[in-house]
Order: sequence, then C-alpha cells, then structure tokens
Amino acid sequence: MNEVHARWERVRDQLNAELGGLQEAICRVPGWEPDSLEVGLRWLQSSIYQGFYTDFRIERQGTSATVWFKIWEYGEPEPDWASVMSQGD
Repeated sequence: MNEVHARWERVRDQLNAELGGLQEAICRVPGWEPDSLEVGLRWLQSSIYQGFYTDFRIERQGTSATVWFKIWEYGEPEPDWASVMSQGD
C-alpha cells in the first residue's frame, strides 16, 4: 500500500471512529454548501490524493454532528479554525 493511500485510510478511520454512534453528520467543506458525510469523505479522499494537507473538527449536537474540514498546501500556513468556521456562517 502506498503512503498516500495509507494516510487516507488513517484519516477516514479516525473520522469514522470519532463519529461512532452518531445518526447524522453534515459536512462543511470549504467553499461548499453543507453536504452529506458521503460527499465529505469523497472530498477528503480527493484532497489527500492531490497532496493537500487536511484536518477536521467535529461539533456534536445530540445524536447528530457537523464535521468541519480545512485544507491547505505545503508551504502555506495552516488556516485557523475560527476563520474556517466563520466562512460557514
């Protein structure tokens, strides 16, 4: 297994583990309207395969959650969560 594929699987498994037991998750991809977990995971995989750095943060609301994603390129500063989450307002 190549390094990029292994990274994708680690991030996917970590996200799914942190969401464990939640019945609903809405994903907030930078620049997109809120969408499903399935779409968020496809975006995440594509971004990792393209060589971007990514991270996620989960906000829980009872039995549902919002998954916030951020993305940046090598050599760029990592965006702070406040700026990423304010774009979703």
